[in-house]
Amino acid sequence: MKNTLYLDGTIMIVIIGLIYDTIVVSIGTLLGESELLHTLNFGRFIIHAFFTPLLIPAGITLLNFYRVDRGKSKLIPSYLTWGITIAFIFFGVFTHLLGITLEPRYFDGILYYTQSHTAAKSFPYASVAVVVICIGLGGAIFHESRKHSWYLLAGGIIIFIMSALPASIFGLVFGSLGELVLLFSMVWTFRSIKNEEQEPRSNEKIIPLAI
Repeated sequence: MKNTLYLDGTIMIVIIGLIYDTIVVSIGTLLGESELLHTLNFGRFIIHAFFTPLLIPAGITLLNFYRVDRGKSKLIPSYLTWGITIAFIFFGVFTHLLGITLEPRYFDGILYYTQSHTAAKSFPYASVAVVVICIGLGGAIFHESRKHSWYLLAGGIIIFIMSALPASIFGLVFGSLGELVLLFSMVWTFRSIKNEEQEPRSNEKIIPLAI
């Protein structure tokens, strides 16, 4: 129950960030190039810096839940999990948020502000690292699970590919879709683990009920 509530809460937080991102991009043309639109778009980068690292404890929770349920020790304890998460938040803020330079850009009739290509801090190192960690956690779950639950691994690979597509050519939609795919892959991974939990393990004897 605790794992379900935590996973649901994390997913809802990230989805709220995606909703904000979508709304700001969709109203850009209506607001035009302005200080208001610049500020709203700056909020998109703040949300990504603080919300994206939350995918790390969500992924670790899935792997730890699987291991503990099968009598194994946690791969990463809670205090270390949150230490890593907070470290990534600070890393994202200092490498991608502080001193950010936004410039207006049009794509397919949509106006939004994005980071200048000439900015020294234009590459999202923290976000890429978070995705790589999710891929690693997905690979660990795939390796350990009896049914080889591949959802998180596939979700991590998909968002990695979609995020690599340049927004100047493909727009912003693929990046947002990639995050949604990763979130749903976490849900399906949890469901797969729960379904596996209900099945008898290979080393357990099934005792028939007396009739």
